[in-house]
Amino acid sequence: MQIRTSLLPLIVSLILPLSFTLFSCASSRSTTSEVRRAGSEREESAGEVEDEEEEEREHGKPAPPLPWGAGIRVESAEGGRDTVRFHLGAPLFLRLRVAPGSACAPFHGKPFFFEESGAQLGWGFEEVADSVLFPQRTGSCERIIMLSSESSNRLPSGSFTFKTMIFGEDGTRWYSDTIALVAERAASGADSVSYARFLQEQIVRNSPLLADPETVRALFADGTPRSAESEVYRAVILFRIGDAAGAERALAAAKERAAARSRPLDAAASVASERVDQLLHGVTRH
Repeated sequence: MQIRTSLLPLIVSLILPLSFTLFSCASSRSTTSEVRRAGSEREESAGEVEDEEEEEREHGKPAPPLPWGAGIRVESAEGGRDTVRFHLGAPLFLRLRVAPGSACAPFHGKPFFFEESGAQLGWGFEEVADSVLFPQRTGSCERIIMLSSESSNRLPSGSFTFKTMIFGEDGTRWYSDTIALVAERAASGADSVSYARFLQEQIVRNSPLLADPETVRALFADGTPRSAESEVYRAVILFRIGDAAGAERALAAAKERAAARSRPLDAAASVASERVDQLLHGVTRH
């Protein structure tokens, strides 16, 4: 049966090698002209101090920046702090655990991404949010950033370091710790982890292709890299297109697959599974 969309070719060729694009921030220095008269220099300095004091009285003195690693903890969305691996051509999701009471809300301020050395990464990371896929839990302070399939395709294979800084709207800055990322070329197409991330990307992008039942069947047909996690994302998709019974069956299948492999759902799928179950049964999330 022929699918009328362009999604199936993307499923078949999820991992594509492309060239590397990495940008670094270049630093520059400015020079100042020599001040000939010491009296004028003292007057200028005094005026600047008065201006700063007046601004502090009016707006309040900004809080000093936190040191790197003190405000944000970075980890794989699936959980775990060891080296995070991903396939070139497949998306990657990272979880930012932010210090409570600071930059909890998604899209509060602007994130910037760096290597351990301090050079800015031009990889194309972006912040994403989804009330079912990545629900905000009471007592938690988490944000999700994504490296899309398209951006992932532009990278070379290799090991990299990663850290982020969030620049708040009030000028406050939050700095993360540093983690290692390993970009690998898939030997034989997408594995179950890459495929689950691919499904997450389609959901978070709210792809209109997911509203087509024929396409959804193709996504989870025999021969696709099925897993307990992919069944959870199938439940999310079916719930959103109004197939509550199908979503229930997908959650049951996810539990069966997790039990059969003797390994629980990863962190991202576990939270999404709990949220779909709550929505299916009208349970208020606390």
